[in-house]
Amino acid sequence: MKSAKKIITVLILLMAVLTFISCESNKTESAVEMSDTELISMLETKLYKNANDFYGGWICSSSGLELDENSFLDTDNSVNTYVEVKSIKDMAELKAKCEEIFSIRLLESKIYPWLIKGEYPLFVEYSGKLYYNMNTGAGAGYAPDFSRAKVTSKSTDSFEIEAPMITVDDEEGNIFVYKAVWQNGNWVLDSFYYFQ
Repeated sequence: MKSAKKIITVLILLMAVLTFISCESNKTESAVEMSDTELISMLETKLYKNANDFYGGWICSSSGLELDENSFLDTDNSVNTYVEVKSIKDMAELKAKCEEIFSIRLLESKIYPWLIKGEYPLFVEYSGKLYYNMNTGAGAGYAPDFSRAKVTSKSTDSFEIEAPMITVDDEEGNIFVYKAVWQNGNWVLDSFYYFQ
């Protein structure tokens, strides 16, 4: 009888510990609970970095993608040259990756119309494979000066930080407001300079 009580006691303790660990792993720090320095650091080292890697490696060039340049999608025009993307399986996976970086609102209003829709989309899916348009792209010439960034608002599920966007010719820069929101268990950008 004593050993049965011990086993039950151990099981109850184990369940309590597992419940605590589960709750802790799902716990998130609201923006209100974070210092301005922590929010600016998160924007600079994670949110902006991920968005900039996306913009530079998927849009300005294809350097962030693994492509099979021997696998072309035949199109009826000479404007589009689509090659198969090996590092992203299909459109669903592409969208899932985008939603780890940007809010659904920003994706649907600014990014997807250019990225996957329109006359010359950057990505198309054909026969279950994703293809990248080698004849499109963009340039980047601005960078935020995070040393002068300021938190302008924060709540449990969003925050805004303004930072001057500088160039080689303009070190003062124009102020841009970065907004981040809590989406699907992650902080993501709801505004990004190159998608206004």
